[in-house]
Amino acid sequence: MNHNSILKKLEELNNGGKTKYEANPLMWKPSPGENTIRIITLVDQTDLPFKELKFHYGKNPNGRQGLMSPSSYGEPDPFIMKSEILKRQGNALTFDKQNPQPEKGKPIYFLGKDLEPIKRFHCLIIDRNAKTVSLQWWQHGEKIFESILKDIFKLQKDLEELELVEPGQEVNVFHAVKGHDLVVTYLPPKSKEKYVLKENPDYTGEFSDNQYGETTVSFKKKSTVITEDIELGNKIMHEQPDLFELYPKTSYEELEKILNQYLASRENETYTPTETKKVETKEEKETETVSQAKENFNDLFKD
Repeated sequence: MNHNSILKKLEELNNGGKTKYEANPLMWKPSPGENTIRIITLVDQTDLPFKELKFHYGKNPNGRQGLMSPSSYGEPDPFIMKSEILKRQGNALTFDKQNPQPEKGKPIYFLGKDLEPIKRFHCLIIDRNAKTVSLQWWQHGEKIFESILKDIFKLQKDLEELELVEPGQEVNVFHAVKGHDLVVTYLPPKSKEKYVLKENPDYTGEFSDNQYGETTVSFKKKSTVITEDIELGNKIMHEQPDLFELYPKTSYEELEKILNQYLASRENETYTPTETKKVETKEEKETETVSQAKENFNDLFKD
């Protein structure tokens, strides 16, 4: 008898039948306050050392972990295909020149938008604050990715003004020997202050009003070598973890099944348009359910 499998099943039962999410040691998240990392050049990518993947969040029936979209590796995604159909039909109803029907078209369009995958960027890093140095992947959104790219140009300008580099001499922040560490500052949300202080009793920094917290980035002006450890240097060059192995692939057929389950779960959801139509009484507002929106969509193909 395997006691580990019994414990796993008990965790699922206590978690509403869903598998408990466990952090992967190969994934890095910033701790509250200031973190210093080094972004590593990828051996299979000669340009910017970032990989872009797409995920569906809030659709996984087996837990909170997102589902990786097959479009991340060039294969068709039923969520995207359904999304494009619904957005086109929703716009066709909303902006019909002869008979515009925004009260029917908007729910269909926004249902399609909800099926779109979310972009997530990944870079391989070394945490300078960690006791044990190892390679980890840092996942972040478009806003942080854009901030990193913008700060490269800011660093270039600052170094030129300080006459540390010649004008026009491009600074390679990802260089193994002459690159620059990145300071990642994370302010946790106020709503999680008690939890953060319990997990990080030494934290004395600020908290953010943003419900997700706030992350800022800034490259250090002084260049440094990634490591003077020859063994670690070889590992960085020859033993980089495969990003795709961290996210299980889901077959087209399984994703299609999940899609249908998700659409069915939203049948009784009420959609309230931003601009509601006036009715006989001031207190009433016109609403439409997603299931009604799908019926309107099907009516387009009736004689």
